[in-house]
Amino acid sequence: MIAKSLIIVVAGAMLTGCGSVRQAYKPNQLGNLADHRDASGIEVTLSPDKYRARIGDPVTFKVTIRNVGTDPILFPADPDLLLTWVYPDGKRDNLVRGDRKSAPKYFVLAPGEEHVAHSVVTTYYFDRGGIHEFRAIVRGDQLAMNTERPAWQGRAVSNGFGVLFDAN
Repeated sequence: MIAKSLIIVVAGAMLTGCGSVRQAYKPNQLGNLADHRDASGIEVTLSPDKYRARIGDPVTFKVTIRNVGTDPILFPADPDLLLTWVYPDGKRDNLVRGDRKSAPKYFVLAPGEEHVAHSVVTTYYFDRGGIHEFRAIVRGDQLAMNTERPAWQGRAVSNGFGVLFDAN
């Protein structure tokens, strides 16, 4: 009886433990987070056309892709660009690009040069106001396989950018 009670107590202690449950990340900073992660000489910077919008307003993002390395990089003219965001409640979503039908074209991005892309997010389906945090992710690994000379391969993540949405 005592042994059985001791086993129950030990098992209960092991199940409760001292660990903590990781809470979902919820955006709370308006504006530029300045926390980008460059990859193989490519740095991505995201900036919206507005810091504050109403739900339903489109938000246009400028995505600047810069060669911060010391060597020229063969880079896709139409890069694989994914725009992601976190809603105020911690749910995540993204803007999916359509399939490409033609072979990718490349250009040389010299050290210090940049390529600018734009992406528009329609927000009519956002369901609550508050700060939504956006990021851009540029990938080159799948595009690089079809070139004669080595093209950029990697995954660069932009800075986060918090945009405040009003529900009405």
